Amino acid sequence: MSEAKRYAFIWNARAGHGEAHAAMVRVMNRLTALGHDVRAFPALASPATVAFTAARNGYGIVVAVGGDGTVSGCASAVWRHGGSVLGVLPAGTLNHFAKDLGLGDAAAAEEALVRGATRTVDLALVNDHSFVNNASIGLYPVIVRKRESSRSQGIPKWTAFILAVLRVLVRLPLRRLELLADGQKIQHRTPFLFVGNNRYEVEGVEIGTRQRLDGGVLGVCASGAPGRLALIRLAARAVLRKIHEDRDFLNITVRELLVRSRHKTLQISLDGELRRLHTPLRFETRPGALRVIVPERKA
Repeated sequence: MSEAKRYAFIWNARAGHGEAHAAMVRVMNRLTALGHDVRAFPALASPATVAFTAARNGYGIVVAVGGDGTVSGCASAVWRHGGSVLGVLPAGTLNHFAKDLGLGDAAAAEEALVRGATRTVDLALVNDHSFVNNASIGLYPVIVRKRESSRSQGIPKWTAFILAVLRVLVRLPLRRLELLADGQKIQHRTPFLFVGNNRYEVEGVEIGTRQRLDGGVLGVCASGAPGRLALIRLAARAVLRKIHEDRDFLNITVRELLVRSRHKTLQISLDGELRRLHTPLRFETRPGALRVIVPERKA
């Protein structure tokens, strides 16, 4: 039998449905039967705080059970502690990070936790705040804010999201930004700035996915053509694999990015969670900073 390990499952009870809890119990039972020390810790408010405490208390594997926000918080704790490995049991709506790791469903994640391997992936930072997927300024943070406002009134999640998008399209948020991308200065008046932890696909059916999480780069996208019609046209070109023909669309990879604004602070979405950070915003990549559990074939 392999050496016994200590697993801390950081569980966001608000994410996913009953099957998420069932999957967690199932894999915990399997790991316990193999002789491992396994425990679950509920984390409704701050997954990062609970995960850091678990890592500090000697749990070598910290498993995030939830969506991308829970995963991001646990990843931050694991990275800052430095001695633990991150596991993922996806239980959110989109689960971007899990899917890009090859953990597209609970069954794959369960097998990885029991029989998988460890590999290193990159982490991205902005003003010392980490993110595993992406950071966004402009359009998306406003949508998130309006969506959460609608949800607080009892409106279902996806209905609230659609209403938020429609409201934002009525009055697009435009930001005058100065970008210093690996030393190259770029002036942009844009409805959105997107910074990914590695390069994202921006066209076709694979839009929003990443081919690799260990490329050591940031993927930077922005539209230089303000206006609702320009934004709708940009989205159509992305679906039709023609976005590369749009000369107003910025799509580059860098290792460092400095974002300046006339505003002292900017609202930013980090893996779907809203933050307000002081400018300038300093983005950087930390190659291989995060150890994660993946399916054995991905090692």
